[in-house]
Amino acid sequence: MKWLISTSIIIFAYLSYGLYVSQFNITVTDHLLEEPLTDKYYDYKGITHVHSDRGIGSGSLERIVSDAKRANLDYIFITDVNPSSSYKTFEGYMDNLIVLQGGRYSYLESQLLYYPSEDYKLLFSGLGQAQTYFTDMITQESPQEFLALANPLKGDNTWLKQGVHGLSGLEIVNLRRLWRESWRKSKSNFLLSLLIYPFHSDFALIRLFVRPNQELELWDDLNKSQKIIGILGNDISAKSPLLGGSIRFPSYFSSFKFASNHILIKSELTGNFKKDKDKILKALQGGQSYMSFDVLGDPRGFLAEMQDHKNTYLMGSKIKLSNNLELHVKLPKSVTGKVSVEIFKDGQAYSSSNGHEASVKIHVAGVYRVVVKTKSNLPFPDHRAWLDWIYTNPFYVVE
Repeated sequence: MKWLISTSIIIFAYLSYGLYVSQFNITVTDHLLEEPLTDKYYDYKGITHVHSDRGIGSGSLERIVSDAKRANLDYIFITDVNPSSSYKTFEGYMDNLIVLQGGRYSYLESQLLYYPSEDYKLLFSGLGQAQTYFTDMITQESPQEFLALANPLKGDNTWLKQGVHGLSGLEIVNLRRLWRESWRKSKSNFLLSLLIYPFHSDFALIRLFVRPNQELELWDDLNKSQKIIGILGNDISAKSPLLGGSIRFPSYFSSFKFASNHILIKSELTGNFKKDKDKILKALQGGQSYMSFDVLGDPRGFLAEMQDHKNTYLMGSKIKLSNNLELHVKLPKSVTGKVSVEIFKDGQAYSSSNGHEASVKIHVAGVYRVVVKTKSNLPFPDHRAWLDWIYTNPFYVVE
């Protein structure tokens, strides 16, 4: 009898806490004040690292597309592990979502994300042929295709010091690694998030976020010698290591709405798949993008540009230093919470502002990037805290 009473009290307390948590709005933007476009660019968001049930994932392509549409994504790359010529690929529009084919390949002791401009280049006869292709590609001065290092802290990446001109990008955020790091640091905190998840999945995942300081330091260091574009990788398979992977934590939908990559392009996507694919790949490879933790608020309307008296430059641009050069940052009009705009030069803090717009004069050459933080009111047992919201790609200012 005592056991039944104790169990009932625990269940009642858990459900009461779940009801309390479910009432919290943790976003810092007002959806009634949405600003879907900037004054100059179209903002499209998508996922660059996801696994299907044709690889290590748990969901079919149809399931992934359905969840991507629910999360209001515009494009998604399917990146199953080591796909070869026997792998059945699909590219095209599905329910107005652009589905693109990529792959995650083993390379030495690392993992490479490959986004081919042509379908046939994905269909290697085997992993040996793929590695030969990537070895040649990495040494090229001006790569024609987008190759990024996934989860850069996993494995031995000492080969990065040997000249990697053909490497286009680096996964600055790998959500799977960060959530595993949270499990390693505090299993009790991770299990609490698992209990919170049914009531407020966004809050549950925010609690597990660990700032990727080592990845950011590596990124800043590599950018001192070459242009390296940053991307955010969900690396989602909708499988949890708990109970042999039978728990779908987090789900595709939860991960898709949690964080994504936003590209900024001057002309809108039209429904012509070939042309739209080209626009997306060029924007990603050129660095015309920023990484956003959308769970904290819709970032559309955000813009970071450099300007002089004659020209305007978007993120990813190489810019000649001039007397009139300024970096301008504008946040969406829908922002209602407290924000902090931080500008970094060569990895070091350069300027900060708490306003919704910021302008900073650029006096010296260097690699500049922007971080936007927000202050969110989180439920118990957490509290008000500054959380990373937006990471931009760099501006490359040269003499």
